[in-house]
Amino acid sequence: MNKFSYQNDHRLKNKKDFSYLRMNSKRLTSQDLVLFYCPTRLDQSSSRLGISVTKKSGNAVKRNYLKRVIRNNFRTSDFKNMGCDILVCLKSSSKNFNFDSIDSQLSKLFQKIEDKNG
Repeated sequence: MNKFSYQNDHRLKNKKDFSYLRMNSKRLTSQDLVLFYCPTRLDQSSSRLGISVTKKSGNAVKRNYLKRVIRNNFRTSDFKNMGCDILVCLKSSSKNFNFDSIDSQLSKLFQKIEDKNG
């Protein structure tokens, strides 16, 4: 497998997992993002990522590109081996965001989590 691949075991898929993270996790915020995180409930050392982007943030092209930027940042970071479940949500007030700023905000949030858990 490729070191930078985004495999199925790195994804949060169930509504139950998303709800659990929103209710029972720590939260970090930036200008445009809210990041929920907690240690994974599974017996694995790899982190899992969930992404929540509402239709209010733009058309399908914009939403899918945003999700691609978030997944790419997660894939290339060392954070995917920390054993945390992560949910990244775009703030509903963020309608005119910049993709480069989203990428840098996410990198800073991942770094904060690494510093707290490291």
